[in-house]
Amino acid sequence: LPIAILMLFAVCQTIPRAVEEASEIHGAASTATFFRVILPIARPGLIATGLITFNMNVGAFTSALLLGGGRVRTMPVLIQQEIIQGNQYAMGAALATVMLILVFAINILAARLASRSSNRAGKSS
Repeated sequence: LPIAILMLFAVCQTIPRAVEEASEIHGAASTATFFRVILPIARPGLIATGLITFNMNVGAFTSALLLGGGRVRTMPVLIQQEIIQGNQYAMGAALATVMLILVFAINILAARLASRSSNRAGKSS
C-alpha cells in the first residue's frame, strides 16, 4: 500500500493544474472534471501502479505467512509448504510454474487492455 500511494501521488503530481482550471473555466463540475479530464490523463499511471503493486504482492510470502499464521493458503505459502514440509519438489515446482504463467498472463492482458483503451482514446480525439 505505501508504494502504491507513493506511485499514485507521483502520477497525480504530473497532471498540470492548468488542465483542471481550464475544465472549471468551461463550466465542468468537479466530478465531471475528475472523470472526464483527470482520470483519462492518469489512466496509464493507474494501470502501471496496479500492475507493479500486483506483481509485488502476488509473491509476498512473508507477510501472508506472518499475518495468516500459516492458515491462509496463498500460492507462495502453498508452494513453501509443499516443498519444505511435504518434500514434494515436483509439486512445488509445478505450482510455481502455474503461478508464474498466471502472473505473466495477467500482465499481458492488462497491457493489451491498456493499449486498446489508449488507442481508442487517441482515435476519438
